[in-house]
Parts: sequence; C-alpha cells; structure tokens
Amino acid sequence: METHIPQTALLETNRLFLKEITPEWLHYALANFNDAELMKLFGFNTAEELTMERKKYSAGMTTFSISFRNFLMQLKTTGETIGRIGFHTWQVRHFRAEIGYAITNNAYKNQGYMTEAMKAVIDYGFRTMELERIEACVGPGNTPSIKLVEKFGFSREGYFRNHYYKDNVLYDSISFALLKQEYLNTSGDIPV
Repeated sequence: METHIPQTALLETNRLFLKEITPEWLHYALANFNDAELMKLFGFNTAEELTMERKKYSAGMTTFSISFRNFLMQLKTTGETIGRIGFHTWQVRHFRAEIGYAITNNAYKNQGYMTEAMKAVIDYGFRTMELERIEACVGPGNTPSIKLVEKFGFSREGYFRNHYYKDNVLYDSISFALLKQEYLNTSGDIPV
C-alpha cells in the first residue's frame, strides 16, 4: 500500500518511525486508498474519524499562507500507527506553527512515545522548517499535555476562552510557546 505514496520526510526515534503527511501526500492517499486501508494507515479507530479527516481535507487545509506538516507515529516493531503529531496552522510567512498531537490507541499511552515523537518533531520544526516559534494550545484540564509541553520548555503565555470546538461544546485553551533560540540554548537536550 505505502510503496506508491509520494516520498516524504521520515524521522526516527528509539521506538518510532514518524512518517510525514504533507498536503500532497494526503491528497494522494485519500484519492487512491479505500476506507479500510485509510483506517489502518491513519490508525483511526472509527469511521467517524476518517469522515472528519475527509471533511477537513475537502474544506481546504491549506491556503496561500497557511499549511501543515504532520507525522504518523508508527511502531518500528510492527508498523502499527499509534498516533499523530505535527504542525497545523503553519504560518509559513511568519515562521510559526501550532503543534498538535494524539495517541489514538490507549494501549500506548503513558509509555513515553509522545515524548520521543515530540522531541523529533520540534527539532524538525526548528531546524528543517525554519520555524522561529512553536505554539501549543492545551485544555486546562489536560494535565498530561500541560506536563509534556512544559517538559520541553514551552512558556505559558495566555488563556483563550471558548477557543476549541468539539462535540458541540466550546472549550478554553491555555496558550504555550517555545522560541527557536530558547530551544537551541538547551541544544535540544530534552530528556526522553
């Protein structure tokens, strides 16, 4: 299945391959694979997740100044996709992007996979994409995510009310950011 997908960046951690999803890659996958193949490829648990991905794509995920770079988190041992991480709302002209992440298989939560992936993707963002700022918006009750961004040196910058819409409810977000110079000053030496 994947042998025909256009080549994209491949990042590697101790236990993961991170396969980049670009707009071109996503277009190709959605146009050429059936639902079962897409569900497996993306690591989706429900048909609703695939439907939402198609809706986001058809609504236009990129514009002249906004793009994205995401990665499938795949186990080296089995090739199973266990989550996604990457940059959405990439403001190309302003050298900033918001990072988002999720482990889609609960069996792999709390095992350090996201820390591994986050280190590789942040490094890719600053060194390859030439970002100057990475932002993260986290729900106030999402303690694991808050701890994750703080572990990487993100600074808390603000609070957005009614910022995130999910399941017919508006949620607040805490705004965090990490600047390239802050990251480089630590030499990217974040414990994983």
